[in-house]
Amino acid sequence: MELLAKTSPSETHLLLKQNKAEFKDLLKFTFIDLVRKNVLEPIKVTKGARGRTRTNTYVHIGSQFKHYQPSKHEIIYLSPFQKSPSVQIHIKSFVKMSIENSGGLFAYRKAILSSSNLSSLIDNRLIPRIFNWVKLTPLGVSTKKEIANYLRKLEDEIPELLKNNQKEALKRLLAIQGNFYLLNNLDFELLNQIDSDLVIELNRQYQNSYNSFSDIDYWYALENYSNSFDNGYDSAGYDSGSGCSSCSGCGGCGGCGN
Repeated sequence: MELLAKTSPSETHLLLKQNKAEFKDLLKFTFIDLVRKNVLEPIKVTKGARGRTRTNTYVHIGSQFKHYQPSKHEIIYLSPFQKSPSVQIHIKSFVKMSIENSGGLFAYRKAILSSSNLSSLIDNRLIPRIFNWVKLTPLGVSTKKEIANYLRKLEDEIPELLKNNQKEALKRLLAIQGNFYLLNNLDFELLNQIDSDLVIELNRQYQNSYNSFSDIDYWYALENYSNSFDNGYDSAGYDSGSGCSSCSGCGGCGGCGN
């Protein structure tokens, strides 16, 4: 489906879930997609000595950082590195900083909705904007239905294809870019068994400039980084429904008390 080759997973998720899209999911899908694109790179760092070591996850810039043109909703993750490209930020501090930079659920939804990919699909009239509703145009309604059906069909077909036709499975995943992460019950163990030569061949065929799919244990790493993000979000004490924090530092959150 052509639109899924253009939209980021957070854009697609917001289109599908509208007002029910949770803050945590929108933030996480954006982060994972930037990792997939090699714009950001989480790394494991082990510190300590004499058997008392600890391994932590840090985030720093990836190989595509300098060449990447971010969308408005991606800037919250990239701005710290634009100021200090060499810095490495602990995942928990990184997630907390990004939540605060987002301005809260409503502000972050607005940033996602500003994407040109969604301009003809979102109703931007006065009333929806006043009440912070995510309301769709007639084209948006039909597109939402089409995307939901397409992803549901893919969810049904991918498990069997991964067992019997890896090339076709990978072609379909590459075709929807980072939106593969929206698929339910995706088997990361099976994905990691895809032949690496086949991955390289299809990356070249699809002119994929990011090549993340060819990394060894890429799928396992992606799942681990997703879990690391969840831990960082939960430790920050933010409400996943509203985007408001239980601490006093909510600052510019436009959703508090609503």
